[in-house]
Amino acid sequence: MRVVVLAPIVSSPFALAVTGLCLREPGVEVAGILVLRHWNVARLRRELRRDGARLLRKVWQKLVLRAGPEAGGPERSFHDVADELELGTRSLAGLARRHHIPYRAVPDHNHPGAVAWLRERAPHVVAFTGGGLVRRPLLEAAGRGILNAHMGLLPAYRGMDVVEWPILEGRHASVGLGVTLHFMDPGIDTGPVVAVRRVPIRPGDGIERLRTRFEPVMVEAMLDGIRGLRDGALRATPQERAAGRQYFALHPRLQERVRARLAALSAGDPHSPV
Repeated sequence: MRVVVLAPIVSSPFALAVTGLCLREPGVEVAGILVLRHWNVARLRRELRRDGARLLRKVWQKLVLRAGPEAGGPERSFHDVADELELGTRSLAGLARRHHIPYRAVPDHNHPGAVAWLRERAPHVVAFTGGGLVRRPLLEAAGRGILNAHMGLLPAYRGMDVVEWPILEGRHASVGLGVTLHFMDPGIDTGPVVAVRRVPIRPGDGIERLRTRFEPVMVEAMLDGIRGLRDGALRATPQERAAGRQYFALHPRLQERVRARLAALSAGDPHSPV
């Protein structure tokens, strides 16, 4: 089965982990890696609209620090999963050269050149590891579709900051936190659901530690989806559009409320501040 990996940056540890595991998976061929270029005007405008001031922090972490949570921390991260595979590189371009995988860097995954390149790779499925919305031409070139590991429970929590919103709204117990593997469509997290994996809040959690706990779960969910498709066992259930809503980036003041509530929850206080 032919898989193409879509990545948001050449050093994406999520994409490295998924690609590395696919290389070890029987019956799976990595048919290509499609990566967004670091710097271009269209990408800068798109990410500024989406992330605002938080974009500066993302750029600092990804391009200056070139890291997420430190290896050896209390939770396994994307970096830990990738490092455990002993890939010999932290670059998708380097990994592609080592394993003779077709590689392309593009200004936007929806660029006509990217769509044509993907069509030439003739994938059975595409593994999405970040990089913004996908449009219909890209979806139509993606074989069975594009799999995404969403950092929230669908259909209830679509969009951004969906680890934090259930905590802010007090629905972390009734709805829960977790990862949803789904097929992408032109909407925002509205495509058919493949699988759901729950992620717990634990004593001592802060938001960074909690978010890191999601990372290996996202890798596992993606690989399980690829295996299921390979084995003919994958089933997807359409979402009801009215069953959830789209969330947007939290204002910094709301982020502080989430931090306070999470601190109380992880300390075992059921009457945490809201």
